[in-house]
Amino acid sequence: MTVSKLYKHYNKLNKYLKPLFYAEFTPNNIYQCYVIAAFSKSFEFNLLVNKNSDSKNSFFYTPSLRGICEDIITLQFLKKHKALDKDKLLQSYTMIQLVDMVETQTKFFSKNHKQQIIFDITDKETIRSDNTITLKEQWAKIGMNKDKLFPSVSHMAVDGGLVELYDYLYSATSDMVHFSPHNLMRNGWSKSDSPTTHYFSTENFSKYYSLFNEFYGGYLFVKFTTIFKKELKLSHNVVELIKILEGDLFSDSRWPELITFEEMNVPEAESIRLINSIRKLRDLGKKLNISDEEVEEGIKYFLKKIK
Repeated sequence: MTVSKLYKHYNKLNKYLKPLFYAEFTPNNIYQCYVIAAFSKSFEFNLLVNKNSDSKNSFFYTPSLRGICEDIITLQFLKKHKALDKDKLLQSYTMIQLVDMVETQTKFFSKNHKQQIIFDITDKETIRSDNTITLKEQWAKIGMNKDKLFPSVSHMAVDGGLVELYDYLYSATSDMVHFSPHNLMRNGWSKSDSPTTHYFSTENFSKYYSLFNEFYGGYLFVKFTTIFKKELKLSHNVVELIKILEGDLFSDSRWPELITFEEMNVPEAESIRLINSIRKLRDLGKKLNISDEEVEEGIKYFLKKIK
């Protein structure tokens, strides 16, 4: 088992963050509980994928990024609208979801496994009706469509100022949980002497998915801590550790792409990435006010080291 270069940061944060994962589930603290639950999920995802950086199963971790992304978009949207009673709204939405799932569960088991005793709720229609009224009353406070129980993710992303996150990362990770010819075909690899014969396995692209999970998992974690710093009551020590993590995360010259040179059979992939590294070094030199001569000397040294 190989750990990533970022694992040391998450491991160090672990002892500071675990105590923050406790919250009182009371009627006036429901939103806070959901923020903490979402934050713990984001952190534990990063702890897992960075501890198992060489995992052959990395493909199966990637869809979790979609949920983390949606958590951030939704909680940020609710945070923005001060007129909403977030606790009451989330409680009602939770109850409606619960009733819907109980009904779906009942239908499935009554047809497929009748003898099993399952959880049920009495007065389901009353619960659904009462909580639907509460939801619509809350949405009316911000002029939202009264026919919708909950806004779409795209609406919340635009309204909450996270449209770029939605357009790129949420859409990309959503692709992982739907039928996607692109994602299925990238798992098929062939040999040069038999280019039309493909061996299909999620392990073929596992290194890419490991990089994707580590980078964008960290990207979302940093964004979460930035947006909900106040709600999470992050200490100065934690904020400083996250800044170090952020610096290390964004120092790489490559941010994992949605479409890679490898899957498109571009033979110069490594040469292109080398150019990216040189560009990154030059950009870093400008930010640090290092002279062009010193930067070029550093690049020459870098190129000698990788030969």
